[in-house]
Amino acid sequence: MLFPVRDDVASWDFSWSSTGFGLFRRWLARAEVFALAEMNWFGAKRQWCRVTTTLERVLNHADIDGPT
Repeated sequence: MLFPVRDDVASWDFSWSSTGFGLFRRWLARAEVFALAEMNWFGAKRQWCRVTTTLERVLNHADIDGPT
């Protein structure tokens, strides 16, 4: 869900369920040509330092944590 922060329409934020956020991150990872399932934290051993993406802060993030 996309919504303005503190009613400021120039500053938008979003809110998703844990499941929705996880699906969104898997989609982003595919767009960056790798699978989250290959990565450390997601059941595999591939380290994040071996992936070049500006989206690392979004992708390398637990589904239920707050902002990093």
